[in-house]
Amino acid sequence: MKLFGRRPSSEPSNRLEELLLAAANEVSARPQFYREFLDFDVYVLGEVVGPSVDLGEGRHKSLGQEVHAQGYGRAGIALSSSEARIREALDSPKAFIQSKYIRMNARALLESFPPGTPFVLNPRSSFGKEFHPDEVKAMLDGSTFRKADKFRIPPGEKYYLRKPPTPPEELIATLSDYFRRSDAITEAYLAEIYVPSSGEEPHLILGIGLAANASKQMEEMVPEIDVIIRNIVKPNEFFVDIIEMGAGQVQGFMREQTQPSFVR
Repeated sequence: MKLFGRRPSSEPSNRLEELLLAAANEVSARPQFYREFLDFDVYVLGEVVGPSVDLGEGRHKSLGQEVHAQGYGRAGIALSSSEARIREALDSPKAFIQSKYIRMNARALLESFPPGTPFVLNPRSSFGKEFHPDEVKAMLDGSTFRKADKFRIPPGEKYYLRKPPTPPEELIATLSDYFRRSDAITEAYLAEIYVPSSGEEPHLILGIGLAANASKQMEEMVPEIDVIIRNIVKPNEFFVDIIEMGAGQVQGFMREQTQPSFVR
């Protein structure tokens, strides 16, 4: 199973599975999966050892207990997004009846295991996902949606702009899918910028135009766009700065000298 993987499958049975299936099929849907995952309840084969409060419907509140869970080889601790996915993985009504499993909040469950523990969601099921330890850490400490530095060119600094000589078509298509999912973005432009004094190679700059009554602010969208870029672009391949399409020479160049990569 890949970081997001899918085989011919049954239909999703809850909101978490809808998000998971969308993220498996489209990179543009992954930011929303990461936004919501820790708030859902997940299932793990195993049992709780120690005191807890029964909240009903299979849910428990921890009072310092330990979770003894089944693993899935080197992939890590096996999680499930629903009872239906447990049944699918066990592939036997008798095995399901005899199994013990826990339903817990995803954040609480991940935090109950030592740092560095890998997890796999829905092993042997129609659709699932592997969670690398670094990915788990980033979700728990909030750095999945890391705050991006604002792009600024100091007054008087020389810089050069041009159309990207080799447009990253996959990235453009995936970002366009993301933009279509949101009512906040009306247009997007892509250019290449070179600032000689930085000592860095020319890099891409993405300009985003926001709707007047956008449901999301730029500060919230930039980390989500960063998640998409990291899923598409190989490490050290290239990087992308992101700016809002307001007044300015860079924005003016984009509007006058390039074609929009996205228009609503």
